[in-house]
Amino acid sequence: MSLISKKALTKIHVAIIIVVFVVAALGAYAWVSFFPLGPKENEVRVGVLTPLTGAAAYFGEGQKAMALWMADRINKEGGIKSLGGLKIRVIIADTEGKPEVGKAQASRLITEEKVHVIIGALHSGVTLPAAQEAERYGIPFICETSSHPDLTRQGFKWFFRVWGSDAIFARNYFEFMKWLKETKGYEFRTIAIVAEESLFCVGVATEWEKLNLDSTLGGYQIVANIRHPVSPTDLTTEALALKQANPDIVLLTVTPIPSAILWTQALKQVNFFPKALLTCGGFIFPEYLRSVGADGEYVIGREGWSIDLMEKKPIAKQIAEAFTNETGKDMTVYTTTMHAAFVVLRDALERAGSLEPEKIRQALIETNIPGDKIIPPWQGIKFDATGQNIYAMNFMVQAVKGQWRIIWPEEIATVDVIFPAPSWNERAG
Repeated sequence: MSLISKKALTKIHVAIIIVVFVVAALGAYAWVSFFPLGPKENEVRVGVLTPLTGAAAYFGEGQKAMALWMADRINKEGGIKSLGGLKIRVIIADTEGKPEVGKAQASRLITEEKVHVIIGALHSGVTLPAAQEAERYGIPFICETSSHPDLTRQGFKWFFRVWGSDAIFARNYFEFMKWLKETKGYEFRTIAIVAEESLFCVGVATEWEKLNLDSTLGGYQIVANIRHPVSPTDLTTEALALKQANPDIVLLTVTPIPSAILWTQALKQVNFFPKALLTCGGFIFPEYLRSVGADGEYVIGREGWSIDLMEKKPIAKQIAEAFTNETGKDMTVYTTTMHAAFVVLRDALERAGSLEPEKIRQALIETNIPGDKIIPPWQGIKFDATGQNIYAMNFMVQAVKGQWRIIWPEEIATVDVIFPAPSWNERAG
């Protein structure tokens, strides 16, 4: 037998190596085919940031109930059909109404719970750091309510706000006042601006101040501009300052319901009520009216929810009755916007057909939901380049016989505005 040459041996070695690589590659392909890398997703995980403790817990509990109720409703209707019927699992995280807690909870939802989308976080001061975390990790963030204008001025790519901004809503107040003068013929020249020292309320007050500089909408004399701490224990001094300034109209914003109650008590104590008390925040909820009773009559606020919507929109009646009957929770603006956020979520997931963050983001960018799918009297939901819903707006309501009734705009109003409001002495009589 002849000896194999070195050259032939080298060729044999090369052939063996090639065969080994081919077999290894085929084996790897077969392994991946039968056992894909990473666990297969068997659910859609949605993180919901909301305050369940602290001054705004009443709002957060309502939002929690709506989020769980909507997820259950979607799941019973077959889940996300474009994803093979995957069910939605909601993971609730308590922000406590604190920015640092909201940020930590957003990070936990993303890194530990592996959520595909975050919805939240009610307070503007909490939403900002939470949204920054979502931006850092590249996770879609649907903002259901937070209204500070700066939230859509950050250049965020992953942030989409269903609700309007304070710049939009502040304008609604001045449009309403202009309507009072030009359409209803009421006269008033002086205003006061009052706000608690929170990010949300100072933001609202700042927008009011800016709009008053617009001669086509404002131009009123500001006779008092008052700031006070969040969750005060006494507002007698501030109420006396308002009485001394004697404005025709007071623009007042506080967030917790207890502060709204305290303001009502203080105004009655000093025996002052303006021609119109225009509020936002803690005033516009059933719990406020239940607490103050007849003393809440004639207060005006901006709203996204009213029982009157049940007369105007079939979906409002359908959702409100079912939600309240099944959960025992009040319908409020915050449950209304949580409902809208889940409508957006479901629509985006169906169109994305994927749980990849970028595909969900692209679907959110292309959102165009008609108004008959949501509770608020909007044209619909469509996001601009900043992530702001271009159709969001508020309507004005007035407390009449213990209920918030729509007074503006005229096309959806169900009662006439009462202006000027009776004084405390006139009510007593």
